[in-house]
Amino acid sequence: MTVALVCSTGLGTARLLEQRIKKQFSNQIKISRVVSVQEIKEKPVSEDLVISTINIKLPNVPLIVVSPFLDENGIRKINGVISKFNNGKAKPEAFMSLINPKYIFLNDKKITRNRVIKKLTDALYKDGFVRTGIGQAAIKREEMASTAINIVAVPHAPIRYVNKPVIAIYIDKKKIEWQDKMVKIVFFLALNQEIKPHIEEIYSYFDNILEDKKLLKRISESNSVEKVIALLREGEC
Repeated sequence: MTVALVCSTGLGTARLLEQRIKKQFSNQIKISRVVSVQEIKEKPVSEDLVISTINIKLPNVPLIVVSPFLDENGIRKINGVISKFNNGKAKPEAFMSLINPKYIFLNDKKITRNRVIKKLTDALYKDGFVRTGIGQAAIKREEMASTAINIVAVPHAPIRYVNKPVIAIYIDKKKIEWQDKMVKIVFFLALNQEIKPHIEEIYSYFDNILEDKKLLKRISESNSVEKVIALLREGEC
């Protein structure tokens, strides 16, 4: 959780509060800036929470007022916000456990939808993740109903073709013609019953990624597999 700290000048009591919050919530809160009342009103708030030592009004921004000495009441307030924040936020671990850098491909040349699916499924088949026929099954599924939305496509096939769950990714800056859409990012979902205990967590996190257009744009412009993985993890932020 990111936090902006506010006091009258940005130099006084908020700095004391900053040290106490770091000691109390070192693994739960990241303080992105310490500012004055004037500064917080002039610049849009991008943090998850504003903690202030004085009572101010910030429309549509989560804010709590605490003592600069961070007493028990202040700690209780912050814990309450952290709890609500974490409960409403999908964690990345289950989704990211399905991502393997070996199956992330970057390209900037013209390629067809079917070739993308074949490239991904061939790589997965070679390493035993899927069974023969999964590529054709996925293509048939796409012909029945396209999985493309905006700049993303999410092809998949029946679980009987999957030996071990994994998500393969193909990114193309040139765009791929996907029936009536042009996509830049392809997530090939090779999933089976093994993910059942974590299915809600996986899809909740994945949905957050798909809903974040800015994040998708950054992923589509990535020049390295390492950058793609780092950005996928940012879906938790």
